[in-house]
Formats: sequence, structure tokens, C-alpha cells
Amino acid sequence: MARARTDVEYLEALSRLSKRLGLPPTLQELADELEMSSAPAVHGRLRVLNEAGLVERRTDDRNATRLWRLTRKGKRAMKQ
Repeated sequence: MARARTDVEYLEALSRLSKRLGLPPTLQELADELEMSSAPAVHGRLRVLNEAGLVERRTDDRNATRLWRLTRKGKRAMKQ
């Protein structure tokens, strides 16, 4: 059975990939980074993190596959 990832692990992976790629990662890139087989599961967790104010979904981006980024609150949460 796969290990459950913590919110901080999601935030750190999102931050790492965004820095490495120079733009927000796709759900599949994030799933690969977290060693998960399910991009939909990653999407579900990102929605929860969005409701908590830790990530935000970009609505102004033409590239609809690269939507998620950290908020200030999310960046602070990684440092705690």
C-alpha cells in the first residue's frame, strides 16, 4: 500500500518542480515527483490545499495543464 503524503510534501514538491521547470508543474509531473501513480489523487489533494489557502489555481493562464502554484500562506507553511 502506498504511503500517504503530507500537505508539506505536496507543497515542497510543487515548489521544487516550479523552480526546476520555471513554471507550475502538470498534475502528472507532480504525481511523478511524489512517486504516485494517480494524477487525479494529486488533483484532489490540491483542491483541499486550495480550500486551506495553501495553493491557488491560476485562472489567467492559457496553458490549462499548469494551473497550481503556492500562495504566501503555503510558502510559510513549508517553513514551519
